[in-house]
Amino acid sequence: MEIYHLRYAPSNRATFVFDLQRFAGGEKTEEPTAKKRADARKKGQVGRSQELNTAFVLLVGFFTLKLLWDSIYLSIASYTTYVFTNLNQSVDTENIIHIFIGIIVVLAKTAFPVMFAIMLIGLAINFFQVGLTFNTESIEFKLDKLNP
Repeated sequence: MEIYHLRYAPSNRATFVFDLQRFAGGEKTEEPTAKKRADARKKGQVGRSQELNTAFVLLVGFFTLKLLWDSIYLSIASYTTYVFTNLNQSVDTENIIHIFIGIIVVLAKTAFPVMFAIMLIGLAINFFQVGLTFNTESIEFKLDKLNP
């Protein structure tokens, strides 16, 4: 009981202990050497802006949709009209396969140009930020990266 009383009782003297390392800045005082930068680059630790990539992907995605909207609309509308005008067909495997192949073709004609433009701009922005880097260390499975 006395230990609790002595340890947690208010006193007149200040018993604060300041760890000055908590106030130290995280900035490095010296620039990294060329070897350290090359080693970090080999490990895939390069600085790149995810916001820049996201902004350009959204911009190009919306621009591509705006540019190709008439073609996309006409393709979907014409196939929908085709399906609804042929509803009196018998339901058999051949007709269902034909309809699904048509859906896949329409999806490819409408979505592929937009996805291709987004993929190209994503690759281009990453290339302009960090150059051509390929390593296998950044995609290796490591148990210490899992959050329990």
